[in-house]
Amino acid sequence: MGSDILVLDDEKSYADMLNSLLHEHNFKVKTTTEPEEALEALREGSYSLVVSDYNMPVMQGAEFLEKARHINPQIPVIIVSGYMDTPELVKVANLGVTAVMEKPFDAQVFLKQVNKYASPLCDRQEIKDENTNCVEPTRGESDLMKCTVNKTYPDSLGYLADVHLSSQTFIQKLWDITQEKNTLFVDLPKGSEFELMVREVSRWKEFDEKPSHYLSAKQLNRRRTEGLLKSISDDNNLSNIVGVIDTDKASNEDLICLVNLIKSNEQSLSSSNKLTYIIQIKDRSLIEPATDTNGGELNALYDENFLILKPLNERITDLAEYTSRYLPLFAEKEKREIKSILSPEAIRLLLNYSWPGNFSELLNTLRRSVMIASHDTLNASDIETILIRDGGQITNGARAIDLAFYLKQKQLHYLNGIKERVGDDPKTVLSAAGEDPDNLNDNMLLDDLQLLYPNLLNENMPSYLN
Repeated sequence: MGSDILVLDDEKSYADMLNSLLHEHNFKVKTTTEPEEALEALREGSYSLVVSDYNMPVMQGAEFLEKARHINPQIPVIIVSGYMDTPELVKVANLGVTAVMEKPFDAQVFLKQVNKYASPLCDRQEIKDENTNCVEPTRGESDLMKCTVNKTYPDSLGYLADVHLSSQTFIQKLWDITQEKNTLFVDLPKGSEFELMVREVSRWKEFDEKPSHYLSAKQLNRRRTEGLLKSISDDNNLSNIVGVIDTDKASNEDLICLVNLIKSNEQSLSSSNKLTYIIQIKDRSLIEPATDTNGGELNALYDENFLILKPLNERITDLAEYTSRYLPLFAEKEKREIKSILSPEAIRLLLNYSWPGNFSELLNTLRRSVMIASHDTLNASDIETILIRDGGQITNGARAIDLAFYLKQKQLHYLNGIKERVGDDPKTVLSAAGEDPDNLNDNMLLDDLQLLYPNLLNENMPSYLN
């Protein structure tokens, strides 16, 4: 059976992001960065849907759409583009485009469009297919691999992103535990969405408009802490959700105090005044000496109520969701609404960067990039400036890819300017530009031309030019 969805995008990072997003939702996908390869795939295979970029150097989206329609007149085609002016929209509309979506798009809106024309594999009992994305269970779950998440948590989340399948699994477990228990242990990478998690649980428990309290596990004094926590549980203006941090910096005495507080809360007879503890912890061994002093009573609690969240660079579709959510807010705050638009190079950098600081680093980078941006569009140079200032490591490989794209686009723009003066023949254009016309074969277009000066690609050159 052929792949259900054919994805075409000349930007490999964006094609990979679409591929990941669709796989996470159990669609079978073939991805390519070459329009001719996509057309050949349409001739040879059976597809329910095509998702195509519009602005591609080798073949524009309108031309690809026209050729795709000759091969299969009925196939739905979604165009995903960074920018399209009115004449281009009219052109693709006349060619029968199914839908047009602007980059960066809302992942949930995109998936709703996709679901109109293609069915997830798991819905067709094809879970074992090689392209199905299954995730390992988190601690405390069944040993079975999970290909779908039977979601019972609220459809509309207020804070956390759940586009990635592993995030759906994490949030479902978070929901299950916090509906039944008052203690939860979480292992999160540095800078992850701990505050968002606390807010989400607070929202589920109808404390959304009330602030939550964050308790440091360092230098805990049981009497003083018990008094503080009682005041929280008795104060109707505060959420009953308590986030516990700094367990990796706490002494054994501090952790014994924390364990006793948890134990006391679990044994409380008054459910209305019980607190819900969400405890960030990196290593179970940190609390083992403390649990031993209580006869190991919390070991089972820890095993049953422990969650791990993947780093943001392994949840690329969540990253895209957070970017589309927060970038317009930062732009509006700075009164620079138009700068919520990302250039293709900026999108590529966001998708390729490793984000060691996870969610916190992403938000800080987006916010400060908007502040320094001097263009109508947020460029990769703005984002890279902030990352480098903060000590971020951007690979030379990513720089070379971005510079190659930039130079090729500039080269094509320059040659198209000459074409307007001397005519459409590509070899005549090359001659007029002072270049060897034999650089082009007879059937090649200017779009197919490789860089005339590839020696410009070296690691000493800036990765993005204004």
